[in-house]
Amino acid sequence: MSRPSVASCPERVALPVIFVPGIMGSRLRNANTRKLMWLPESMWAQFLDKGLSDAIEKRTALVGKKEQNFNPNYLEVHPGTVGGVFTEQRISRGWGGVLWSFYGGFLSWLEYTAKFESSKLPRGCDSVNYEVWAYPYNWTDDNKNSAKGKGKPKGVGSDVGLKKVVETAISQTTEKYKDQDVRILKPVLVTHSMGGLVGRAFCKLLGGEDMLHGVIHGAMPTDGVPTTYKRMLAGAEGAPALVLGWDQAETTATAGNMPGALQLLPNKRHKGADGSRNWLRVNTHRRVMLESLPRADPYSEIYRNQSDWWHLIDKNLLNPGGDTESAYKDYLKQLDKAEAFHDALGPNGFHPNTRMFYSEDEGHLAWDHIDWNCSVSDPKDAAGLMRIPTGLGTISFIDASGDTYQGYPAAKHEYYYSIGSANAPGDGTVHAGSGKFVPVMSVPTTSGFEHAAAFNSFAARRLLADWLVEMVNEQL
Repeated sequence: MSRPSVASCPERVALPVIFVPGIMGSRLRNANTRKLMWLPESMWAQFLDKGLSDAIEKRTALVGKKEQNFNPNYLEVHPGTVGGVFTEQRISRGWGGVLWSFYGGFLSWLEYTAKFESSKLPRGCDSVNYEVWAYPYNWTDDNKNSAKGKGKPKGVGSDVGLKKVVETAISQTTEKYKDQDVRILKPVLVTHSMGGLVGRAFCKLLGGEDMLHGVIHGAMPTDGVPTTYKRMLAGAEGAPALVLGWDQAETTATAGNMPGALQLLPNKRHKGADGSRNWLRVNTHRRVMLESLPRADPYSEIYRNQSDWWHLIDKNLLNPGGDTESAYKDYLKQLDKAEAFHDALGPNGFHPNTRMFYSEDEGHLAWDHIDWNCSVSDPKDAAGLMRIPTGLGTISFIDASGDTYQGYPAAKHEYYYSIGSANAPGDGTVHAGSGKFVPVMSVPTTSGFEHAAAFNSFAARRLLADWLVEMVNEQL
């Protein structure tokens, strides 16, 4: 005899749900001083107080002093403190470690309201309970490390590792309902943005797949995004710029040293929204394409490249005031981790029961390729010219081989390249191609959402509500 389905309001069940936030979605503090390093609600005051006013101070906050290279133990999750919306239970479940302004309303909706907004659950049916945990982590670190955690006996999120949080979600849910004739179901992982890479690492690289019934990804940069390259060469936008940087000098000093950020660069499998792989393009004024990259490998052709003007990293900016060569060697080490991470995941690095959603909205354009557009139709060979970057996505080229004017080179020939505007449907950060070319169930939302607020959109919540009920039904 078959079991009853959710559609008929089944036996009482409880489903543990673990949410993994995206990059910059966890509150971080200095592990030694305990000073909070990332909380947008206080960043403006911190910035106006000149706490993070230049590349040196931003790098010191996220990476370390000029004598230091990247250390995964430099920052840790701030778990939050009891008070206001944070009860002891919410703190123990990791809620206090995520950015409340990003995810607070969503976590509350997920635990208390989501089941009632599903079209697949009968009206008035109260037999399904979601028990929600969050998994905050050090988003500057390698995503595999973030999933593995530090293995501390106490703490939340990446202090203990994702495996321990899943185990705790199961055991505490079982304890909560032990005398109530409630069946405990296998957990579901829900991820946002880079949290999807953390979740995939847990499933496919750390043996966590069998612990979960399924995974739901939202707005995931599946194979990296060209937006990361743009921000490295032209600065970040909005609140993230307060910490990561407003221009190339600042973002190179921060994100250029962080393996987590480097794993958001387009990898060897990246495809644009139209399926194209050549995401870095150099064009004349009349949009005649001069260069089209990568031909095969972006790591060697773009990220390790130091000879062509459009390369990713100016190594002199990695550690302002510090040892340039040591910083560059460490950058190459972190880049090796990024390449190895994506190679290990491969094209099929997903839990077998995966659903994902993404934005295919023309109202939130994102970069699925980068155009360096020239100001002239016939640019001179850049090899013999002086290169002067603005740090904001424009690079001028000057022929200074001839006369001088008041002691300065007099430009005999000049043109510039500028990064073109975002050009593909998406969510402002992740383009639609990140969801179109995956070997799992993937659904676009054309009503759209802004990347950071993906889980606050009606379309995304409706999909999530239905998918969770489906995953409940699959276990009955």
